[in-house]
Amino acid sequence: MNNELSEYTNGKFLFHGSDRVLKVLLPKQQKTMRDEILVNDGKPAVCATETLDIAIFRALTACMRGQKGYKSSFSTEGPNKIKLRLAGDFENELKQSKGYVHVLDRKDFKFERGYEWRSLKAVWPVEVISVSYSDIISIIEYI
Repeated sequence: MNNELSEYTNGKFLFHGSDRVLKVLLPKQQKTMRDEILVNDGKPAVCATETLDIAIFRALTACMRGQKGYKSSFSTEGPNKIKLRLAGDFENELKQSKGYVHVLDRKDFKFERGYEWRSLKAVWPVEVISVSYSDIISIIEYI
């Protein structure tokens, strides 16, 4: 685990992954797949997670989203164990990717569901930390 990030895993912070440094995170319309159709998912929001590996994975795969064959997901593999999945021919791209995890104050968010927390207002990061493939400690399954 990235030593800079480990100091923020005390339960007071949430994490947002991106392929770029953001000075402020603004609410955006979230989307989800329902019956093979992309639909709006709630009000525009800033999304974050308390699971560091999910934020790192999202940061590293941000540049792949929208590319043909790309699909990613994650699930629980037991207490505190996450399985990350990446579909398509993106394994080498993932291993070369760089991204940024934005450390956010938990007080600005409300729990939504699963691994997701949301804020309906703009959020300023406490810290922004560069991440790479070696920072992920969870299992990655290439499907």
